[in-house]
Amino acid sequence: MRTYLKNFCIWLAQVAGISAAVLFAVCPVSCKMTDEGLKVLTGDYISPVIESYSVPGASSVSIVFSEPVKITGAVVTPVTDASSAGDNDSAENGTAAPSLKAASGVDGAIPVVISYNGGQKTVILTASSEFSVGASYELYGEAEDDAGNTVTFCLPFTGFNSRIPRIIITEIHPGWVSGSDRCEFVELYALTAGNLAGLKVASANDGEDKGFVLPPVEVQAGEVIVLHMRKRGENCIDETGSNLALAEGSEKENYVSDTARDLWADNEKACLNDKEDVIVLENTFSGGLIDAVLYSQENTTAWKNDAIGRMAEKAAQAGIWNSSEPSAVASTDSMTATKTLVRKQCTALYDAVRKGTLAEGVIPQKADNWYLASSKEVSPGAVQ
Repeated sequence: MRTYLKNFCIWLAQVAGISAAVLFAVCPVSCKMTDEGLKVLTGDYISPVIESYSVPGASSVSIVFSEPVKITGAVVTPVTDASSAGDNDSAENGTAAPSLKAASGVDGAIPVVISYNGGQKTVILTASSEFSVGASYELYGEAEDDAGNTVTFCLPFTGFNSRIPRIIITEIHPGWVSGSDRCEFVELYALTAGNLAGLKVASANDGEDKGFVLPPVEVQAGEVIVLHMRKRGENCIDETGSNLALAEGSEKENYVSDTARDLWADNEKACLNDKEDVIVLENTFSGGLIDAVLYSQENTTAWKNDAIGRMAEKAAQAGIWNSSEPSAVASTDSMTATKTLVRKQCTALYDAVRKGTLAEGVIPQKADNWYLASSKEVSPGAVQ
């Protein structure tokens, strides 16, 4: 009996200790030592959180916080190779690292004016000059809530692009041909002229954080862009200028086109799902979808994961697709590594834009707009 009571007391002490530790971990309390012992302090000790941010204009950045805040300091700096390199060397010779100098506003700092909306939960930071289209920047700052809790942040962003072309997805090759350099690609077709800066192609299956952000490249109306979703081989050259034949190779080797603009994602891993996925073309400045392609195998009744389902619903809500149900999308029932998903009547859309007969906004589509074709029958860079 004594042994049982002893074991019970030990167990009770352990439970009490664990419970106390958990309570201290989850409750917003603090403590301090006094002459009388340990005193528990109650209150708000949680720092504000950034919920989202965007670039709504040529010289502004908007940040949404989890609670009202006051910005106690902020500066924008352009990103250069030196701003993130050489930290170790700088520390050894006693000089400030380039990234730290940028953060402190020493090198190339762009001052900002701060204003608030939504009861100070939304912060608008306006720079003294316009950002360069497609250029990379970082916004450094510190925010403080009413209780004195602070958060220091660094937000990367791209200079606003007001000339995004009207553009659509025209072909998706989600497979990889084993033993070759023929990998996944997504083809785009520019219905008007403009600049590609701020556009992103992403797979719901892979995750938006792994999307392909396009570089600041000028394109002409009627131009085709082949986005190679991973680098394989030694001919992965971005064609950002007027020469569209820089990327060596051929369609048979790696789906390179001498007539289309070849661009390459900085990725070497397999991507895109060949059976079921949602591929989106997004405006990163507004966060809105420009185009989307939904595909799955026939007789599929539910998307394989929530990420694909959510993106399918987003495409349907945007009016791009007539349904978010996997049974009502483009079919990949006979998909193989040498087949590609092709969009119909793309040149007709181009003609309609030129004549001014195509309505503004997103272009609605449905399953009948897409079909599977052999890679031997359809060449990258040639739209229908």
